Amino acid sequence: MFHHPLSWFEPNNGKELRNIIRNNFSVALTGHEHVSDSFKIDTESSTTLMIESLPVDDSHVSENGFMTFEVEGNDILISTYIWDGKTYDEGQNFLKSDVIELKSSLVSNNFEVNGKFHHFLQDLGAEYIHPSSKKLFLDDVFVYPNLRDLSDDKEQTRKISSKKIIKDDEKRIILIGDEFCGKSTILKKLYLDTIKKEKLALYLDGNVIKKSSKTPTKILNDAIISQYVNKTLSEFMTYKVDKTLFIDDFHDIKGDVNSLRELLGTFDKIFDKIIITISDSSKFSGTDIVESSPFTAEYKQYQILKFGFRLRYELANRWNMLKQPCAEERSSLIQTNDSSTKMINTIIGKNYIPSTPFFLLTMLQSIDNEQSSDLKTSSYGYYYQFLITSSLGNAYVRKEQLDEIFNYITELSYYFYKNKKDEESKENLWVFNNNLCSEYGVQLDFGERFNLLVKAKIMEKIEPDHYRFKYNYVYYFFIAKYFSDHLREVEVIEDIKELASSLHLKQSMNVLMFLTHHSKDQFILDLITDQAKLLFRNFEPATIDLDSDFINSIMDKLPEISFVQKDRLEFRREVEDNKDINNDDIDNERNSNAESDDDNKEKKHIYDGIDLNLELNLTVKSLELLGQLSRNYYGSLKILQKELLLDEAINAPLRSLNFLLSSARDEPEKTIDTLESKINEALAGRKSKTSVDVRIIARKILFKMLFTVTYSIISKIASSIGSSHLQPVIDKVCYNKNSDAGKLIRLASILEVGQTVSIEELKKLNASLSKNSLSTLVVKALVVNYLYMFERPDKQVQQICSAVNIKYDAVSKEIGFQKINK
Repeated sequence: MFHHPLSWFEPNNGKELRNIIRNNFSVALTGHEHVSDSFKIDTESSTTLMIESLPVDDSHVSENGFMTFEVEGNDILISTYIWDGKTYDEGQNFLKSDVIELKSSLVSNNFEVNGKFHHFLQDLGAEYIHPSSKKLFLDDVFVYPNLRDLSDDKEQTRKISSKKIIKDDEKRIILIGDEFCGKSTILKKLYLDTIKKEKLALYLDGNVIKKSSKTPTKILNDAIISQYVNKTLSEFMTYKVDKTLFIDDFHDIKGDVNSLRELLGTFDKIFDKIIITISDSSKFSGTDIVESSPFTAEYKQYQILKFGFRLRYELANRWNMLKQPCAEERSSLIQTNDSSTKMINTIIGKNYIPSTPFFLLTMLQSIDNEQSSDLKTSSYGYYYQFLITSSLGNAYVRKEQLDEIFNYITELSYYFYKNKKDEESKENLWVFNNNLCSEYGVQLDFGERFNLLVKAKIMEKIEPDHYRFKYNYVYYFFIAKYFSDHLREVEVIEDIKELASSLHLKQSMNVLMFLTHHSKDQFILDLITDQAKLLFRNFEPATIDLDSDFINSIMDKLPEISFVQKDRLEFRREVEDNKDINNDDIDNERNSNAESDDDNKEKKHIYDGIDLNLELNLTVKSLELLGQLSRNYYGSLKILQKELLLDEAINAPLRSLNFLLSSARDEPEKTIDTLESKINEALAGRKSKTSVDVRIIARKILFKMLFTVTYSIISKIASSIGSSHLQPVIDKVCYNKNSDAGKLIRLASILEVGQTVSIEELKKLNASLSKNSLSTLVVKALVVNYLYMFERPDKQVQQICSAVNIKYDAVSKEIGFQKINK
């Protein structure tokens, strides 16, 4: 411990002291200057923490207090306590090991970022437990979210990456988002980006400013002193380089519109660029930013979007890259990414859970935390329960209160469900609360209870004095819990039967999906399988055993499928991009927390087996439900139960495939004639083709339709039931089919989860399908997709291609599927 920092010593003496400290001590504490610059590391190789401590009592500085040091194993915990005028509040806590990882200094144009503030910039705002036991920093896992320009009136405006707004010419920007979208984290990352571009940045916290009566100049001066080493406002203002101001949570700053405009006016004179974040519930978040807000027309508003498939994949990739096996072996990384993203996408469902970094990182942590007593990997339902329990814990609900509060929310959700309410008035909810207290013999203050539920993000208050469930997953989870708790009541049984009969409705599908998380009662399993058996019941499951004569009557020559070398990680990204393009729920934020109008209109429409589109939709929903049941409970369902679920999960879509193939299979020439007629209509008025040409085109279209439908249904079955835990049961069910369809589904389920495929088995399979050209082509397509999706040694890739007669081409830039579509 020294009174003076080493910079106050004569240079040679200071250098000698510094070397002694580095070689013999873990922490060096200095004072005198009364400017807290904690956690300074002097060299890249140093493991000594140099701390310039804050003063206990100095009226000339903004922070007074003291520090404590505690030895924790081989580490040291440093805690700060700041005097607020009445008592000492606990400030930031850091482990020495964490700071050592941030030892590289952050400097721009001779302005060095304060070590303590650098640590704040790298802080994620929540503690995430990573399998590597590494403390996570922002740069470890940050992924730039996408933004939507709110000045564009189009419903589906083009998304842009938030990374671009630093580069864009726009000088005044407002970022709007909810509390979990990572507004503060985005500003931290943009601050770091600005410094790295040799520009200057300054960060202001609206929540801190609101507590202050300081002038704008004083606010800026204090910020500069706390964020830069030995710099003043005067030096900052006069330095000839672009300056960017970041204001976080602007909505928290107190003041009327005029005073806030005046504050921004002061900042306008100093900063070249200003980026502000505000809550989407703020009174300033509307599109009219001139008349009723402090922002001038120069400010451009962007909405921070939730993560789509591509960004979820990027976040999972960054998380998994920190694991040693994934960092060392690319194939392990791609396989782990595949597993993580499939799990995440299933848990999120159709916006059950907001796809924001906070929730996604929590899920990634939970997926890897297999030892947690709160989570059981046999059912996704435990992940939802974990999130709900965590939200209640953040609202300071004690563990002994959880049973009572869970029951309260369960009864509340069923009240909304039975009364067909999306929101409810305070008056009616007061009556609900009173009735519940009478029924259960408890005393609960309505105001306190709903304030707690709002704080825990279970409910949200909307004007005028109405409440609704904040997130879909909470609502569905607790309706299903009510059904599970009252499974033998006649009214509940009828409710569940109605759900099973109307899986095409969003609420029906979701509630039933969650019900399978809460209970695997045989009644539920039988109900779902019996309902699935009604789908396309007039057709037998397709065998795909179409003979060569039939295929030859359509195509003289089958299209060639090739495999070319391609970066698997980039291919994965392209796949996720395509999912985003094709997914309206991700692209259109308006649907994120509400059911569609069509759903509401169809509430009472029950499936009657007539509507073809409805029957196809129900088939897909039944497949997803049966597959999820099988995968979730692979460890607790008996073999016979799993066989029954998987058999119907396969049979229902195969019956639909038989229906779709029947017309072309039974009357190919009639189908080709119909296609010819359509082609001639499309070519009317253009350069004419001969009848022979049109016939050839019609045959190609027909074959492509047969292939596409068959491949799509086989792939969908595999993606719904595929699980390494279920593979022995899948094998048995598929073998019992004794058809090409069974063989293809078994192969697809193995490839779906990236399992190692036997070369000998592939050869045998290919030989067994040699008389069926369509099945052979489907095998090739499944295999080539597998080779693009998972990393395999080049020698093994060549062996797999040879086993199923796929052309291996290390030079061509074409992709196999492009050739299929020609």
